[in-house]
Amino acid sequence: MNKDHVGQLNQLFFEYITLYHHRIGHIFTVDNNDEPLCNKNQKKALFVIKKYRRVIQKDLGKSMDLSKGALTSLLDSLEEVNLIKRISDKDDRRKRWLELTQQGLEYTNAKLTLYENELSKMLKNVEEKEILRAINNLKQLTSFIETI
Repeated sequence: MNKDHVGQLNQLFFEYITLYHHRIGHIFTVDNNDEPLCNKNQKKALFVIKKYRRVIQKDLGKSMDLSKGALTSLLDSLEEVNLIKRISDKDDRRKRWLELTQQGLEYTNAKLTLYENELSKMLKNVEEKEILRAINNLKQLTSFIETI
């Protein structure tokens, strides 16, 4: 493994993360004031749960880089407003599964539509071939990261 390549990859990861938050990530703060009002981390948690349909609490914490305490507080708040439900694993009492409630599913669908509309506005002056190229590049990046 070439040390220069590793350094370059590391630098590009940081550059991507910074650019993403600066240029794109702000669309997740756009809101239509639907109740319940969720903060950014609550929304991220809902989207992760939606993506996998069902996720183990510990895995959600890892994917969001949250401590156990922060995750517990976040999940308590989502459960309180009936957006998620916790389900004990039948075979392992230590595991807790997370699923969206019907209300949680409707909420995330509405937010995703809102965010896609915002992204469409951002991309209105970008050529379709550039968008397709970005999609392919992000698919490759995702596949690469999954191999690590």
